[in-house]
Amino acid sequence: MGEGLDLGALAPEFSLPDGDGEFHSLSEYRGQKLVILFYRTGT
Repeated sequence: MGEGLDLGALAPEFSLPDGDGEFHSLSEYRGQKLVILFYRTGT
């Protein structure tokens, strides 16, 4: 695993697909409150 962030540090830029396959980047939400959930489906 990579290194963690210091408290109050900005998260690095990344992009992830939504449920429809459309990609969204963190920079689209800069300055807004955002909750990101990571979960695994299946076994």
